[in-house]
Amino acid sequence: EIILNGPAASPPPGTVSNFENPPSKKSLGYGVLIATFTISSLVTAMRFVVKLSLVKKMHTEDCHQAAEVGHVVPSFLVLQFAPIIHQWDLQVKNIIRFLLYFNVGAIMYDVTILFLKLAILIQFLRVFVVPGQRSKTFWITHMLIWTNSIFYFTCVFLEIFACRPIQKKWDPLIVTGSCLNVKVLDVTAAGVNFVSDLLILIFSQKVIWCLNMARSQKAKVAAIFLVGALACAFSGLRFYHSYVIVNTQDIVYYASLAALSSYAETAAGFLVICLPVLPKLCARIKKQNVIS
Repeated sequence: EIILNGPAASPPPGTVSNFENPPSKKSLGYGVLIATFTISSLVTAMRFVVKLSLVKKMHTEDCHQAAEVGHVVPSFLVLQFAPIIHQWDLQVKNIIRFLLYFNVGAIMYDVTILFLKLAILIQFLRVFVVPGQRSKTFWITHMLIWTNSIFYFTCVFLEIFACRPIQKKWDPLIVTGSCLNVKVLDVTAAGVNFVSDLLILIFSQKVIWCLNMARSQKAKVAAIFLVGALACAFSGLRFYHSYVIVNTQDIVYYASLAALSSYAETAAGFLVICLPVLPKLCARIKKQNVIS
């Protein structure tokens, strides 16, 4: 009981643990979660409207929003008792909950980001590759699809089975069993994810600017996919926070910041997927206004 009610980390010299009203970034946490989930939901709804009413066809990759719900919910639960606070301001009994929710959120992040990247790459195939053609773009896109699929499936497997017993990953009171070096695995995965985002962004821009169309048209298409630069920026920020975690004992604080970066990254991914349907939606609205 004494251990469970004690601090999850020793406070720095001159600092006293504050369990009642610790300094936090609660407003930042709720602001990022609500803003990013609202953006992803609105643009996904826009995409569904266009595909159901105009295209009249849905595709298998249109299930990414369901995964994003599973990605967001754990952080909403965490913010109720650990709203981006330092680890010494959190009791041991609560860090067990924190690590459990963080593990679930990390798994759902891998699933969400995989669905998003697959949707972007499959959309890329539909737009820029002639059906039946086996061009360089076709093979590079397929290579990106399969390497990302294998990588994120591996990440999910390691997130679940990195420790034996599995509960040891989120319960520091379990002294038996063993774990892989979770911190190193996380920073490696974050680094590979960042590189993957950059490769997709660079590849898409190269293909677009090599298209046989007017420069103004190329610029419009490139601008849509250039939103992916935001995803690169936030995945790079997540990589930085993951690197900091390797060299600090204040895991709770920096893991929370890394999680916020992941929500901004996925929101940017939703924009890349959904913005291409915006012209069709605007044309439909304009046409309906003229008729009315």
